[in-house]
Amino acid sequence: MNAFLKKISFAGLAFGGLFLAACGDDGSSSGIDLEDSFDMVLSRAQYDYNSKDSSLIVKKPVCKVGELGNLVWREEAPDAQDTFKVYLDKNTAMMIPKGLTEPQRYGFDGGKFPVGFWSTSDKKADKFQRGVTFKKGGKLNDVIHYSGECYAQDFKSNMFEKNPAIAQTEKALLEFYRKFLPESKKDADQESISKNVRADDCDRLTLFDDLVAIEVDELKEYSGELTVSYEDKECSLDFAFRYAINEEDCNAAYDEFKADKGPGEFKFEDYSMKVEYNEYCIEKLVLQMKEDQGISLKKSASYNTLGKDFAKSIVNLVVSGMK
Repeated sequence: MNAFLKKISFAGLAFGGLFLAACGDDGSSSGIDLEDSFDMVLSRAQYDYNSKDSSLIVKKPVCKVGELGNLVWREEAPDAQDTFKVYLDKNTAMMIPKGLTEPQRYGFDGGKFPVGFWSTSDKKADKFQRGVTFKKGGKLNDVIHYSGECYAQDFKSNMFEKNPAIAQTEKALLEFYRKFLPESKKDADQESISKNVRADDCDRLTLFDDLVAIEVDELKEYSGELTVSYEDKECSLDFAFRYAINEEDCNAAYDEFKADKGPGEFKFEDYSMKVEYNEYCIEKLVLQMKEDQGISLKKSASYNTLGKDFAKSIVNLVVSGMK
């Protein structure tokens, strides 16, 4: 990831902080067709562009615990801004970070500069591309742009092909897969796992010799519904994304952090997604999987924690792994 994406990816690249939006539609709540192109938005910010001096200021939100132990939220803050020089050279957007002289180059696809999609991919034919979308009205999104015709199948065919746009999804898949392998197979490599992951539809992945299926029932720009099944057991998962740029989401993330009573400091990106599910259904499904696979439970692991980790892993695999 280059310096500019590091600057604007304020929401973190670990679990939440992205939503799904149909291309060219920034305000609709309609569902997404996984047989069409769309953007996965990893983070959101605001910007100011001055055409007279070619300056671009990226203004990021703040959601953190302050020095006095209180929650601090700002839609934008002076100490959370970055300044660049930008200009257009034919179909290439040029960006010079403050303090540097060598420009960073982006493929530009848009209208009135800087509004449009700035691609960091060197291969225009890539179906998954990392980039930045500048919207009218000073809105900015850090995105993964998908331009294929069948999402799950394209992801499967691109697995482990060194495409940085889906590297984190691959990582999420590996972590999830290895959780349910016997100890003797915990070191399963990418090749063996890749052969066992199948995409028999545009919105459905199967694993473990088709014993486990993860299906996308519905996706909207701020939420989604999934179904995970193991043999004849099915459980539904609903998720909704939180954004640091929204004060209510900042507060909700902090409330969940306090309820967890876990160690460490509050980080918004660790709580940037709300996941709802039937606890009994998920716990029963996971326990059955582990029993059938001969995987022992840790003595310290509660059923509640087991179900919560599994539910979040499913959502992470389907969507947030892209980060």
